[in-house]
Amino acid sequence: MKTTLIVLLSLLFLVFLSPKAQAKEEDQSHRFKIIGNTHLPTAHGEKVVEYDPESPDHLFISDFDNTGKITVKRQLLFTGKEFDLSEDYLKYRKKKEIMIDGYHTFYRDGILERTLNYRKEELISQLDYYPDGQPKSLVPGDLELNGEYKMWHPNGQISFTGNYKDNLKEGDFVLLDESGNPLKKGTYREGKLVSGEPVIMNIIYKNPEVTAKYDKGEAAFNQYLTEKAAGIGPSKIVYSDKEFKLNIVFDEKGLMTDIYNITFSTDLEKETIKAVLKACPAFTPAMEENVPVKSIQLFTLKVTANGVKLETEDKVYTSVDENAQFRGGPIALRNYLDSHLNYPEKARELRLQGKVFVSFVVNKDGKVSEANVVRGVNPLLDAEALRVVSAMPKWKPGKMHDEPVRVAYTLPINFELLKPDMNR
Repeated sequence: MKTTLIVLLSLLFLVFLSPKAQAKEEDQSHRFKIIGNTHLPTAHGEKVVEYDPESPDHLFISDFDNTGKITVKRQLLFTGKEFDLSEDYLKYRKKKEIMIDGYHTFYRDGILERTLNYRKEELISQLDYYPDGQPKSLVPGDLELNGEYKMWHPNGQISFTGNYKDNLKEGDFVLLDESGNPLKKGTYREGKLVSGEPVIMNIIYKNPEVTAKYDKGEAAFNQYLTEKAAGIGPSKIVYSDKEFKLNIVFDEKGLMTDIYNITFSTDLEKETIKAVLKACPAFTPAMEENVPVKSIQLFTLKVTANGVKLETEDKVYTSVDENAQFRGGPIALRNYLDSHLNYPEKARELRLQGKVFVSFVVNKDGKVSEANVVRGVNPLLDAEALRVVSAMPKWKPGKMHDEPVRVAYTLPINFELLKPDMNR
């Protein structure tokens, strides 16, 4: 009886001691401590924080919807001593105690959709998945492609692989079928094919080397649309001076497969667009390395009493023969930014700082347009960066084959607060 009692007391002692020992071991395995509630309700569900079991410097913050399904899980580097989920996130950002570092995984309806891999705020790669969780594509880099680019068939077999360096193909590229048999092989140096045959990804190209075009010319196609609209009848066509911005997807044969209306439109206007563009004749397809490819292209559609016009928006290049330049060169650009950038007072008070990346287009006449924040820091800083880029004077336009073209650029706008002088 005495022996049995001792055994029971020993077991009870271990039961009560175990959670404390585990918590102590968990705290000791990390260089910081999570305090307060680890689960907090949000407007859309719940937010949860937990230690990263693989790293003493990282934690995970996950969001769940109202049904309990996970929507995103973020891996973060934390250099402070204590982390409280209920604290304002900006508090840790201002003290430079937390940063994006590691994997950010996104889910749709609880199903794995995308994983972004960051290294100290810099996006290293993006991995997309099929609905069953199989990998679909691995894109290396962010604003530029650097590293191995991979694509998979739905059955899990690699369909495309090759390395990029500074947005250019470099080395061996292979296209494979669903059984893993090579379909095409090619070797590239600085983006140029040096042996084998062109290896092209099966994707929809936003900026192909050659865009889709109607082989008889824009005027002939617009005459076709005007006659088609007249045949449909005025009762089913909305004639107005309104312009509709459309993204049109073409297949490898040049046929329109999808039409996305960007401009806000009434139901009647949407029906008009469908009616005039339905079953249109094929265009000459877009080309990449002289191979027909799927593409998406921006058009402006005008439906007026005088006729119907589908006007091609000029292609935006990312690589050109002669780069666009801020007049006066990089030093003049830096001087412009230094003299025109206004640090928002509220951002100063909150000690907000960092780099805002703004994309924009230099048009054929050198004017800057389509400025957009592609990687922000805070709405206050983002808005100021957008303002100063949008207000830039004309650049010297870029050129292809000695002709001015529209060129896309991305510019980092740095907001940095001066450190206080400790000697004062």
